[in-house]
Amino acid sequence: TKKNCMAIAFDSSTQDATSSDSAWNVPHTIASGSDRLLIACVSSGYGMSSVDHGMYSMTLVQRQTYSAPAYFIDWVVEIWSLIAPATGTNNLTFTPNRGPSSAISVGISSWTGVHQSTPTGTPSLTAQTTQANASISTSAASATGDVVIDATAVYNRTLTEGSGQTALA
Repeated sequence: TKKNCMAIAFDSSTQDATSSDSAWNVPHTIASGSDRLLIACVSSGYGMSSVDHGMYSMTLVQRQTYSAPAYFIDWVVEIWSLIAPATGTNNLTFTPNRGPSSAISVGISSWTGVHQSTPTGTPSLTAQTTQANASISTSAASATGDVVIDATAVYNRTLTEGSGQTALA
């Protein structure tokens, strides 16, 4: 996310998972604050056809598909955003492209102090097929005061954030 005149500040996060093959609601609470941004990171088998926050459609920032032939599946990782989301508790509705999906995981975060006309920079993509205990990494261009948001899909593994990273959702 790109900074505005004020510092970017973390508001809140929500995480959830399902194996639903139809639209699925996840409540998320956004506090009041100026220059708000809502981010939803989604990991699924087929990707989402839409993500909505209340009656507002979120924008797809990036979609990365990677094949895991050893498991006979593809994984899709997506990042969605919404500028100036409504405050309070509202449902995010995740609608899969098709179903059934093996699983859907979401991490939702809200932020304040984010530039409203250009809230995100250029996405950095890395598709890696790694063995157990191998590290996953990517590089993203950023400036002082920027926040870098990443998303990944893993099967039967535990992730540990690296130096200088904070797990939010």
